[in-house]
Amino acid sequence: MKCLALLLAISLSACTVTTSRGESARATAQCGEVSGGPREQSREDLPVQSTVVDKHRQLRAELGEPMPNEPTMILLHAAGGHLTTSEYSIIAYRSADERWSGTAVGRSKIWIEGGPFRPMDKREWVLGAEAAKRLDRILDDSCFYAEPRTFDGEGGPPNRGAMFVQLDVITPAKQRSVGYLGGYARGLTAEVDRLARPQ
Repeated sequence: MKCLALLLAISLSACTVTTSRGESARATAQCGEVSGGPREQSREDLPVQSTVVDKHRQLRAELGEPMPNEPTMILLHAAGGHLTTSEYSIIAYRSADERWSGTAVGRSKIWIEGGPFRPMDKREWVLGAEAAKRLDRILDDSCFYAEPRTFDGEGGPPNRGAMFVQLDVITPAKQRSVGYLGGYARGLTAEVDRLARPQ
């Protein structure tokens, strides 16, 4: 379960919330600077790759767990480790009743040749009202979509056993993909990562 509850540092960036594509460039200029990798004016036209969704679908199928299929979803996939290899799929989704729910599944394997994968305990939860409202505000915020596609580490190499996290956001209007080592995300991306995980 430790892999499903990574603690991340959060640095919030103040930004004007805009939703229309025409205001996206202006909003990007108004967003607080978030250091990291490549930055783009807008991620709206860059769809989440089907191979990313397939990783979640494949892992969940192997564990006998269903794959949520809602118009608005936040997907976190991670793999890595030290002495053990762990992989997990976390999906938070907004259902038709506007309620945010989530499921987390995963597996781990000790680094011994031929060692079997062992499933992690499944987690299911419903986001509290305040957390759900905050998540909705971030997903409507153009600054979130203008943040870097990757985040670099600060102050040296990653910790031994660090897991690479792929975060993907799918909404009816916008999509975003970003990758980083666990604990390296910053800005609104780090906040989405935290809010999408089981509390």
